[in-house]
Amino acid sequence: MPGEVTPHLSRTASTTDREALALVSALNQPDVLRRPTREVLELGVRAVVYLCTACSFVGGVTGERALRQALLDEGAESATTTSGAAADALRAVGARRIAVAHPYVTSVGERLSTFLTESGFEVLASQGLGLQPAEISAVPYSRVCDLVRESDGPAVARR
Repeated sequence: MPGEVTPHLSRTASTTDREALALVSALNQPDVLRRPTREVLELGVRAVVYLCTACSFVGGVTGERALRQALLDEGAESATTTSGAAADALRAVGARRIAVAHPYVTSVGERLSTFLTESGFEVLASQGLGLQPAEISAVPYSRVCDLVRESDGPAVARR
């Protein structure tokens, strides 16, 4: 990270939802971002990123745009989400046809595929670990690597 860049974090309010799709859907609402955005802007932050990937793709492209707009409406000079940044990165490398490896339960993984399709990509395969949100951070790096290898291969490359 460049020396002139400093990260500042704020958290959204907690939700009582524990089921994955309900939880990320509750945190996909623009109003959820207003208070934490104001908190970091008070510190002089100019660029704001919503760092919940599933929360930012679960509402599709329209939902992701609404989240970014909420950040801008609160005064951010620049705003993005992790899912929006991922789609931008895929475009930057010229990706069109993709295989997706994710940690989510099926219902959330389906929303990821929908978001990526709406973003202009052809999703050839999607494979998930079936994890609830609280379990995701405990996945070892080696399992992530295995999942990526399992999700891509000759069958996907031939499509």
